[in-house]
Amino acid sequence: MKKYLLIVALTLTACGGKTTPAPTTNQNPPSTQNPPSTAAGSFGETLTLSGQIQGWKPTDGQKITASYVGYQANFLGQATVSTSGQFNLRVGTPTPSTFASNYAECPSDSMQITNTVKVTPADLGIVVLSLGIDNEIPKIITQGDNEYGLSTSNVYYYYADRQGSLTGSLICLSEGKTSVMVYDINYDGGWNSIVSRHSTGSSSNTSTITKEAVPINLQFFKSGLF
Repeated sequence: MKKYLLIVALTLTACGGKTTPAPTTNQNPPSTQNPPSTAAGSFGETLTLSGQIQGWKPTDGQKITASYVGYQANFLGQATVSTSGQFNLRVGTPTPSTFASNYAECPSDSMQITNTVKVTPADLGIVVLSLGIDNEIPKIITQGDNEYGLSTSNVYYYYADRQGSLTGSLICLSEGKTSVMVYDINYDGGWNSIVSRHSTGSSSNTSTITKEAVPINLQFFKSGLF
């Protein structure tokens, strides 16, 4: 799991089931008040994300897109971003042929020390959601409790093709510092909200990653590459 994805502060709403269309310039923007999210962090086959991107400028882009992590061209949805940064994005169901069974891997610029991560069942299909602006890969959005590089908590959205689990630890080494990722995820079939909580020490970083409801203090942030 790579914690250093996107950052954009916005008030977020996550809910499953049927949704209203994304707002256009002729519609009123969605409310930025956070309704309660699903207690178990499960959203079924359809996921809806809506909110307002903090610090948004009209020059930042016009569309927010949902795609697969690692499969940027495979769209799951797209919505208009208003001039004030508000959006309402409906995310569909991934194509089974693009599923992976394990996203617990060290970044390419680091060395794996330990990997005890286990996927159950072994052929569980998983897709990780990626949010971008106008389909430009450097312009990425994430949801956390602070700006890029400063978040102590982030939420990611995983699609699982059935119930299953991802458990164990992954330890990576980069530039003399270790990163420890502890996974304790129990998926439901469909979209799941996965919360990663980070702590930083002088020689190591630790992230605990679980499936749970979206914490109400998390917002959307723009990547530092905007």
